[in-house]
Amino acid sequence: MSGTSLDGIDAALVRIEPGLPLSLIDTLAQPFSAEFQQRLQNHVSKPAINFSDYAQLDVELARLSAQAVLKLQEQARASHKMESNDKIEGVASHGLTLFHAPNSGFPMSLQIGDPHVIAYQTKLPVVADFRRMDIAAGGQGAPFAPMFHRALLPKQLAEPVAVVNIGGIANVSLLSDEQVLGFDTGPGNGLMNRWIYRHRGLSYDDQGQWAASGDVDEGLLKKMLSDAYFSRPSPKSTGAEYFNERWIDEHLKRHPEVSVANVQATLLELTAVSIANELAAANCQRAFFCGGGVHNQALMQSLGQKLERTECQVQTTQTLGIHPDWVEAVGFAWLGYARWHKKNIHLPNVTGADEQVLLGAIYQA
Repeated sequence: MSGTSLDGIDAALVRIEPGLPLSLIDTLAQPFSAEFQQRLQNHVSKPAINFSDYAQLDVELARLSAQAVLKLQEQARASHKMESNDKIEGVASHGLTLFHAPNSGFPMSLQIGDPHVIAYQTKLPVVADFRRMDIAAGGQGAPFAPMFHRALLPKQLAEPVAVVNIGGIANVSLLSDEQVLGFDTGPGNGLMNRWIYRHRGLSYDDQGQWAASGDVDEGLLKKMLSDAYFSRPSPKSTGAEYFNERWIDEHLKRHPEVSVANVQATLLELTAVSIANELAAANCQRAFFCGGGVHNQALMQSLGQKLERTECQVQTTQTLGIHPDWVEAVGFAWLGYARWHKKNIHLPNVTGADEQVLLGAIYQA
C-alpha cells in the first residue's frame, strides 16, 4: 500500500483462512527517497502529466513494490514467522494514486505501480487496479476500506461506531447493524505535510509540534471550511489533486497576514473539525483511529476534545487487533484475497456504484 501521504510502501504479510480470524504475520515499511517522494508530489499536485515521466514512475514504483514483497518474504522466513513450507498465494497491490477524478465528464482514477512488473519480479500473481471497475459502474472508486472495517468489527454492533483513517486524505467508515457508509472527509496529514515542507524542509510535523506552537486563525478556518466539498453529501471522495498547496494559497489570498505557524495550526484544526463534524452527525459512540495521523499528538488531542463533547470514545484500531500503521495494507490484502477467490464484498451504497462488481484485476506471473 502506498497512500496519499506519499511517504513510502507499507507491506503486510497476512494469513486469511475461511472461518478463522485474519492474522497479521509480519510487516515491512519501505520509505521513499526524498528525491522520489518529491517527484511523486510534483505529479500529484500539478497533474499536467509528462507521459515519459509518468511511465518511469509507473515502473519505478512497481520495482520498489516488488522489492518490498521479496524483502518481507525473506524477513518472515528468517524470523520463522513464515515456515519453509508456507506458500504465498498472491500479492495485492493498491499502487499509488496520481490522479482521482470520479466526478469529471470522463470519470477516472489513475494509479501507478505496474502490476506486470511486480508479478514478473516476485513470480507471484498480483491483484491490482482495484478502483476502475467501480468507477466504470458509476461509483467513486473509493473508499474501499469500509468493507474491510466492517469485517474487523463484531458481527453485532450495539451502537454506531466509526473507523477513521488519517493519511494524506482522511476517510471515515460509519458502521452499524443497519448499514455501512464511508467517504473521504477531506484533508488528513497532506496539507500539513506540504506546508511544513515548504517552510521548514521537513516531510511531516513530528507529533504536531509546529502546529501546536501556533494559533488557529478563525477567519481562515471558516473560509476553508466553506469549501463546497465539506457540505457535499456522500458518496464522495477526493485527493491531492484537489486539496494541495494551490488550495492553501487560494485561501491565503484573503488572509495574507496569517503567520506560517498559524497556518499550520489552522490546517491541523481543519482536519480535526472536518472529521469530528462527520462523526457527530452520525451520532457515533466509538471511533477507532488508524493511519499516520494517530502519531500527531496535537491532532489527536484536538479530536479527543471535540469528540468528548459528543460522548464519542476515541480509541485506535489496536483495540481491534491491528496496529494503526498497518490497517490499510492489511485491508488491501483482504481485498486481494476476496478478488482472487471471486468473493463479492463490494458495497455500492458506499461508493455510489450502480451495482455490485468484482474489485480488482488479476495479473498472472
